[in-house]
Amino acid sequence: MTQDVIRDPLGVKLDITNYADLIDQNQIVKWLEDAHHQREEYSAKEKENLNLRLNDLLEERESCISELKTKDEDVIAAQIAVQQLQERDQLLSAQNEMLKVQGKGALDSSNNGLNRRFSQAERLSRVSEELAWYCKSAGSDSHGYKLDFSCLKLQDLTSTIQMPVWFLN
Repeated sequence: MTQDVIRDPLGVKLDITNYADLIDQNQIVKWLEDAHHQREEYSAKEKENLNLRLNDLLEERESCISELKTKDEDVIAAQIAVQQLQERDQLLSAQNEMLKVQGKGALDSSNNGLNRRFSQAERLSRVSEELAWYCKSAGSDSHGYKLDFSCLKLQDLTSTIQMPVWFLN
């Protein structure tokens, strides 16, 4: 009987050990299933995060491409504007040179006209001075006639030469 008494606790111990092993195996399987499930959830979340990040990067890429296109268009527009301004500058420079040449010619012809008028005015002034001298010095001519120059005015002489009065004053 002692052997039976000893065997009974040993059998119980073996049953408990088997039960514990069975529970441990079930627990391990459960832990493995939980770990596998958590790994799948983490993988799905990581995949979703990567897709979101990829979409953000694609949007940023499109934005950068659009910005580069806009900048290229601005550069081209600026180059066209610079070219047009250079052409306008050349045109204005050419016109300026033409105006300088024309202005010089106009000044020369204007100076010639003014020189002619000035010489006419000088002659008129001499004639006027001689007339005034005659009016003062000779009240009569050598034949005894009295000369009257009061009817002659400087204005009358200027109209025959076609000189403006302002030029003589």
